Amino acid sequence: MNLKNLMDENIEVVEIDKATWMISEGIGRSRAHCYLVEGNNQAALIDTGLHVIEMKSIVEKLTDKETVILSTHGHIDHVSNHYQFDKIYLNGKDDAIYDLAYNSELRATLLRGWFMSKGVESSEFEKAPLKEYLIKQTQLPPKKDYEELSEKQIIELGNRSLEVIETPGHTVGSVSFLDSKFKRLFIGDTICEDGVLLHFKESTSVATYLESLKKLINRKDEFDELYAGPQLVSLPTSIIEDFIGCAELIIDNKDNLDEIAIKEQDHYSVQYKKARLTVPIQ
Repeated sequence: MNLKNLMDENIEVVEIDKATWMISEGIGRSRAHCYLVEGNNQAALIDTGLHVIEMKSIVEKLTDKETVILSTHGHIDHVSNHYQFDKIYLNGKDDAIYDLAYNSELRATLLRGWFMSKGVESSEFEKAPLKEYLIKQTQLPPKKDYEELSEKQIIELGNRSLEVIETPGHTVGSVSFLDSKFKRLFIGDTICEDGVLLHFKESTSVATYLESLKKLINRKDEFDELYAGPQLVSLPTSIIEDFIGCAELIIDNKDNLDEIAIKEQDHYSVQYKKARLTVPIQ
């Protein structure tokens, strides 16, 4: 893949229905999906992606409603364009990783690592156009303050609302948003086609993640589709059962993970049917 293709944000807007859009950016399996949900009075943008793009301009072409930002969690690939908007919601338990997402040094390290993993030589970082691209992607304005999200909070949009469901696991502050009118659940990285990463220091225990999954399965009659942050959308609700099975498998075999998991650099990877979870090596 050439350098020009690597720097292309590959922005795509997909209409889910007349008042819901998916805004995607990035390359391949690392594409980030954001969701614009419009009501009669205001709209909500669920997450704002990784690459710095003209997200506000894209949103304003889709809706003339005032738009608030709802964060599924604080990771860099979900909050990078928050600064373009006035009203932001986030679970405060993810405050520390939200801070990191706006740290220019960290952003530069992550982006350089990604480019080098694609075969880009380190000497290219000091040349145009990559040098200018990295400046754009790393030198962000200060992060915006936010209002707290909490369990069962209702975000009213006007003849449409989104309910906050706390789903800790991938991060301690992860939340999902239930669109009861259209029976959709926007889940961020709580469930992903390629698996869920639970080996970060900001991740919870597998037991806590399992409780989040059980909370969702107990409400499965309230939604027909799962809309995730990365990879395939939409996901069938039946995949929740697979992730429950995977979490239970890990808990039941916590003392002999070598027998059921693939051991990677700093974590174990466990597969159960269509679900995959990573957990730290103790």
